[in-house]
Amino acid sequence: MSFDWSEFLELAYELAQSTSEKSSEEARTRSAISRSYYAAYRIARDYWEKTQGRVVDYGRGSHGNLVQNYKLNQDKENRKVGVYLEIAFENRKNADYDALVPDLKSKLSVNLRLCKWVVEKLR
Repeated sequence: MSFDWSEFLELAYELAQSTSEKSSEEARTRSAISRSYYAAYRIARDYWEKTQGRVVDYGRGSHGNLVQNYKLNQDKENRKVGVYLEIAFENRKNADYDALVPDLKSKLSVNLRLCKWVVEKLR
């Protein structure tokens, strides 16, 4: 049985609500942003390949290519998926790579909302 990528979204919600003393709130917040995005990305990628075929290469890397495929699609809801993935991806990059991230908690709130919508839409 293959892994259910939506479990990463569930984990993101758990991390966001956790008050564990074993990790900092910032570490949990950053991880929740990252996992929420990756859940949406993998579900969107699998959905695209199942319904549209191969992801077109725009020279932006696998994540950017997938976003462009959705944003350039004729279907309005697919374009919305692309916009949401793009925002969530930027937040994920900030959380994973930047030492200082302004408004980290608001980025988490945005990612949880957008990624939940993408996951529910494409399941």
